[in-house]
Amino acid sequence: MIKKINEADLEGLGVIGQPDIPGLSALEMQQKVEEVARSGIIPAYNAMVDDLQSPSEGSGAANVGSAPIAGLAGVTVQEKLQSAMDALNRKVGAEQIKEIRINQLGELEYSYDGQNFFPIAADVMGAAKVPYVVIPLGESIPPAQRVPDTLYFATLAQAGVYGARWAEGSPASAGERVGDAAGMVANAGVGGETVQNDFDGVYPWAGRRRCNGYRGSDGEFVVTAYEGEAGYSQTDPDKLVYVETPLFYYFDGVKDGYEQKLISMQPQPGFLPSPACVGSDGSLRSHSYSAAYLMALEDGKATSRAGVFSQPFSLDSAMAGARTLGAQYAAMRMADHYVDALLMTVEFATKNLQSVMAGATSLPVTTNHKAVAAETGVNRIAIATQYAELYVPGCTIEITDDGSTWGNSVAANRRVTAIAQRDAQSSYLYFDGDPVDITTDCMAVARAWINGAADGVAATSGSPGANASGKYPCVYRGKENPYGNGDQVVADLMSRWEEVDGAPKQVMYFLPDATKYVESTLTADHKKVDIAFATVGGYIKTTGHDAVYPWVWLPTQTGGSNATYYADQFGPSSAQNGVKMKVTVGGVWYGAGACGPYYMQTGNNIFSPRATDRARLG
Repeated sequence: MIKKINEADLEGLGVIGQPDIPGLSALEMQQKVEEVARSGIIPAYNAMVDDLQSPSEGSGAANVGSAPIAGLAGVTVQEKLQSAMDALNRKVGAEQIKEIRINQLGELEYSYDGQNFFPIAADVMGAAKVPYVVIPLGESIPPAQRVPDTLYFATLAQAGVYGARWAEGSPASAGERVGDAAGMVANAGVGGETVQNDFDGVYPWAGRRRCNGYRGSDGEFVVTAYEGEAGYSQTDPDKLVYVETPLFYYFDGVKDGYEQKLISMQPQPGFLPSPACVGSDGSLRSHSYSAAYLMALEDGKATSRAGVFSQPFSLDSAMAGARTLGAQYAAMRMADHYVDALLMTVEFATKNLQSVMAGATSLPVTTNHKAVAAETGVNRIAIATQYAELYVPGCTIEITDDGSTWGNSVAANRRVTAIAQRDAQSSYLYFDGDPVDITTDCMAVARAWINGAADGVAATSGSPGANASGKYPCVYRGKENPYGNGDQVVADLMSRWEEVDGAPKQVMYFLPDATKYVESTLTADHKKVDIAFATVGGYIKTTGHDAVYPWVWLPTQTGGSNATYYADQFGPSSAQNGVKMKVTVGGVWYGAGACGPYYMQTGNNIFSPRATDRARLG
């Protein structure tokens, strides 16, 4: 405590000596000597002590923090601090923190809103600063046996397992829902309609969401804003739009006479972690991130955003494009594509995903759609009505007069704004952009939809127009065009024709760290894929998985149809010794029933971009 100077403190502290002023007594002399202290220093000091101990507003006590504070006990600053700490601890435990959990990595996390979780800080050795114990299902630890200052979590229910299965060898594409998925309903929406989808409330599906962010120099993704938050944008050229997917565990194989695809948020016997959450060094992440939109280059930089047209890429140019953002970037990896296919297959319980959403797969690319009339300075082209009916408002067309279906000598990347009858035999396709001159040598051909065309879909998955039509792009839980609208280059797979046992054979290679890709080169970092994949093209019946990298799959047998087995096509390469080939997936905007998440092409070289090839940031 701060003390005042009292009279008792001055007793015995007199002065001995002769006065300089004659006639002063010893007492008078002492008082004269002490005049400064008694009249100046001591009153000022005691007034300061009074001020520091005063409860009044604006006093020195209030300024230094020792004045009484409503709701806080204690007299001294230290006592008030302790009281504040006690109050904060009670508030954190009872009010502000809504949920505490142990995440899939075994880390303790807390949340203020029950949706966004943050790890409780660990010490330099990695141990949680708040010790905790998870009590197994059906067991208990009596309070008397519990360690003080330790959190105890009771397991109230075993983590759910959601799956679909098919009798081994069955040609059926539609599967049987099993585990906790039994009885669940999943629908895809059209436009602004709402539909029933029970998976909207089940993780990991419910945990998928769009975000803005970037990859740091270490390759880890940094989220800057989630959809719905301040600062989030789907159209800003300076912001990348990605899809975040929570870590989950899966089984994909044959068991008990069934081909089974199973998913759980918690580790289960025989399950593996989501490969998109596994780093190239084997470390595990709590979320994975892949681009929401197809890639385009703007001002020399790769983008993932709405409002731009994607463009053709080879494997070489896709990797070069990704690296415009930094050496830590790559194009889409096989793990990302595999995760999407697995999640949607289990959610909709079918391997024929086009039966749920056809995607942009049935638009016309032909030399037949020629202009029936010449016009100058217009935003329309008249073609036969039977051909005009194959287009829909919003789709992309190009106009050429060079006789090639891949030309755009007259107009490139124009969106159809309306389709109107011209006369009994012909109709106009109206399009945006600058007016052009149309001759009877001109023809219209369809191209890939603009990025963001499916952003108006209200459901978690669906299309802006009829799902079954094949005319519209689809979106799957934040990712636009998971298939259709263009073959998508896979960054970490490539093949080469080699001499094997005296005969040419296409051998597949996997690159565990896609950022190590060297242009047009098969390096020592590539690992040979241990799958005897199909050599004859056709609809896929069975697939095989690599033993070391099980998310790397290839078709092992063809001979199905667009309504049986996997219902998607595989296109292997013809024999070309020494030629290196890229892998593309998903299918093109005119591929019809051949397309889907299991569609794969391995027959095109790694350095030449086809007009139908697209890419996506990884």
